[in-house]
Amino acid sequence: MKKINIKFIAVLIALFFAATLNSCKKDEAQPDPNPNPNPTPNFQSEADNAELDRENSNIFSYVSSNGDTSSEIRNSDSPLSACALISVSPLTGWPRTLTIDFGPVSQNGCGDGRFRRGKIFAKFKNPWISHMPGDSVTVWTQDYYVNNIKHEGTRYIIIEDSITIRVVAVNVQATWPDNSTATWNCNRTRRFISGWSTPYVYLDDVYEHAGAANGVNRLGVSYTLETRAGFPLIQKMNCNWLVSGILDFTPQNQTTRTLNYGNGICDALAVVTINNVDYNIILP
Repeated sequence: MKKINIKFIAVLIALFFAATLNSCKKDEAQPDPNPNPNPTPNFQSEADNAELDRENSNIFSYVSSNGDTSSEIRNSDSPLSACALISVSPLTGWPRTLTIDFGPVSQNGCGDGRFRRGKIFAKFKNPWISHMPGDSVTVWTQDYYVNNIKHEGTRYIIIEDSITIRVVAVNVQATWPDNSTATWNCNRTRRFISGWSTPYVYLDDVYEHAGAANGVNRLGVSYTLETRAGFPLIQKMNCNWLVSGILDFTPQNQTTRTLNYGNGICDALAVVTINNVDYNIILP
């Protein structure tokens, strides 16, 4: 029988462990020797803000274009009557509550290609057509979904003058199909630029927005924003996105950036500028 060389075996074992250790080191993630000095930021806050802001504007337009004028709603003159049942109660005395009912099953037909279901309610203290400064309308929703995103919360419409309205949203919330949520608050003026002469048709309305808002995105990150002086947000109700204007936008613990909505063209494109670097983004 051959004798086992213990010293030789010890050398083999040592070599094995050395090779194994070296292999493990190679498998470990190594730092990038050429890191990107300008990694692409996360734009979740901008996207969630766009979703909540847009539907807030839509709800306002639906309410204002179907506002109670006297004893009944002018639903026959509104394009909204093609996709919702419009009613008011009571028919005498004030206040009165407007109900816009899209039904229990999602459907489009409201002119923007988006699918809606559920109800919007608006409580008027006085006839909308009188437009008395200081008057207000309280708006809320019930099981209201847009493209399967649930929109909840209370909004207040306060009349400042014949063409200027203040819109206040308090902790309104959007819930996506995956149960992620985002919240939003705003305090803005909304001034008619055109469309005032056809009060019961909302698709020809053009508005100028100015003021501040804040929210918490679906990732739990808070943010604040304010319109840039001299660059108010311009919204055409026949377009799904803001068409121009600049926001100073500050996500939590991040550098303030500008969000530019463009030069009047109706599209989902916007430009975010951070530290003099431009990023093209597509809004939902």
